[in-house]
Amino acid sequence: MAETLKEKAPARRRAVLPIFSDATPWSLAWIAGAALVVFFAPAFAEVFLLEKIARFYIVALGLNLLVGYAGQVSLGHAGFYALGAYTSGILSARLGIPLFVTFPLAIVVAAAAGALLALPALRVRGPYLAMVTIAFGLVIEIAANRLVGLTGGPDGMSVPRPRLGDYRLLMVDYWYLIAAVALLGQVIANNLTSSRIGRTLLALRGSEIAAETVGVNVYRWKVLAFALSAGFAGLAGAFFAHRPATGFLNTTSFQFDESILFLVIVILGGAGTRWGPLVGALIMALLQEALATQAELRLIVYGAVLLLSLVIAPDGIVGTLQRLPALARLRRPPALPDTVPAWGGVAHALDRQDQPLLTSRGLTKDFGGVRAVNDVDMQVMPGKIHALIGPNGAGKSTVVNLITGIYTPTAGTITYRGEQVNALAPHALARRGATRTFQNLQLFPDLSVLEHVMVGFHTELRAGLGQHMLGTARAAAEEERYTERALALLEMVGLRGRALEVATNLPYGDQRRLEIARALAVEPVFLLLDEPAAGVNPTEVQALSELIERIRAAGVTILVIEHHMDMVMQISDHIVVLDFGRKIAEGMPAEIQANPEVIAAYLGTEENFGIDLENGLEAGA
Repeated sequence: MAETLKEKAPARRRAVLPIFSDATPWSLAWIAGAALVVFFAPAFAEVFLLEKIARFYIVALGLNLLVGYAGQVSLGHAGFYALGAYTSGILSARLGIPLFVTFPLAIVVAAAAGALLALPALRVRGPYLAMVTIAFGLVIEIAANRLVGLTGGPDGMSVPRPRLGDYRLLMVDYWYLIAAVALLGQVIANNLTSSRIGRTLLALRGSEIAAETVGVNVYRWKVLAFALSAGFAGLAGAFFAHRPATGFLNTTSFQFDESILFLVIVILGGAGTRWGPLVGALIMALLQEALATQAELRLIVYGAVLLLSLVIAPDGIVGTLQRLPALARLRRPPALPDTVPAWGGVAHALDRQDQPLLTSRGLTKDFGGVRAVNDVDMQVMPGKIHALIGPNGAGKSTVVNLITGIYTPTAGTITYRGEQVNALAPHALARRGATRTFQNLQLFPDLSVLEHVMVGFHTELRAGLGQHMLGTARAAAEEERYTERALALLEMVGLRGRALEVATNLPYGDQRRLEIARALAVEPVFLLLDEPAAGVNPTEVQALSELIERIRAAGVTILVIEHHMDMVMQISDHIVVLDFGRKIAEGMPAEIQANPEVIAAYLGTEENFGIDLENGLEAGA
């Protein structure tokens, strides 16, 4: 990237908590409204009910990160809720530790349990993942029942009433405390979801493989989502343990139906929306109170509510309302800079320009009894455009999947920049400067055009989780700096004017160029383009050819798979031809055009088709 972009100082700094930044009327209205609701709510509703709503709200904020953003389902959050409750309750009752210590410890214990559960659980998907989380919740419930000396078992245990120093909190005081914590949790959740953290989680939900090819360690980020979600649940559990009205804790509050309740709250309110957790918590807390004397009906009612929500409002209440034109017009698009420096290429240096950037030796891949790639030798030299061509089913995409770590070779070696990379995952290769686009578009449905490119900067962003949670000035400055760089890339590919549009709403040709811009954000040494001209019209093919040549001129080595022979012959320095998984030819474009074996692979034999092999392969064939 151009030095002017890399070293440009941030235009402005903002407050530690973005909710207070710029003192906009919307921010001030939010603060004033929240304060009024918290202060006057006890005059209009039972404090016990308000406290329950706040607890459900805190759990749902975390579960929304997992379900709504990372796309992972958990039916065991009652277990994390219980861990938080027992951690704080036991430390207070047995050791006399104050709340300002036990509450953070409850978060840490629950978050650690979430991470530990995720390590094996995320090896499975879909219903199997849900079953693992159900089992976890049941294990925690059974353990709490059996560890009588620690938890009191089914008979429960007494928990000290909440105190701040020498002052004993009354129920209304406790409401103010939990409401303040819940609102702080909303601010933190907003900071996370509007930053690199939220973008990355949404990218995982949209396409894990595309996220990996720009440097995202999918497994690690899923574990992080589980840990964050569990931490919120543990905090809510700690609040549950110390309710002033009861001072008692037993296992009946941590059964499977609580996990169902938490999931229904998120889906009903609107998974993946900012205010869905609050709306869902309010409705479901009221419903649970209404069913207080009908405990045996709870699961039936929860299931009915979930089913109706999915049928009537699949995006949840908040998600459905946000789609209404009247409300959509109220949302202000983010302000973007009027001008940005031009994209100046990628910043990297190869050790040796005269040595192959990538080499494959005896590359072979079997799928069961089918050999898709058979003993392919290939070299890619730095600074060149190499093409890999062949008829449909020749094994081209399989070779690219092997090079980029999506598949592991059955035999043979792949050497990249002097390092054997057979076993490296796509995210590890991206960090070494190798990335790709896809034959079948892999976009993130929930992200804008600009956010797609911002995800591509994943390996370069340095602000950590804590900085994004607090919305620090450093995190804000980094976001602004990389927004300018993203806009420069979009300008280069002709998409800057559509930066705020949802990426999947773009025309097909623009989506192809967006994938290239996202890949260039990685600052690749080596870029693999898998059929970039597939499905685009002839005018766009010519523009794409010019774009690829500009990328090569900027210092990127390119390997392109393509069926448009006119494009291949125009831009390529060297061509490798595959047929039935074998390399049948390689050389300069003119040599490939006149190669009889290549012509036969594409068009059949001279006897069958009457082709004059001496005339060569027509450019448009």
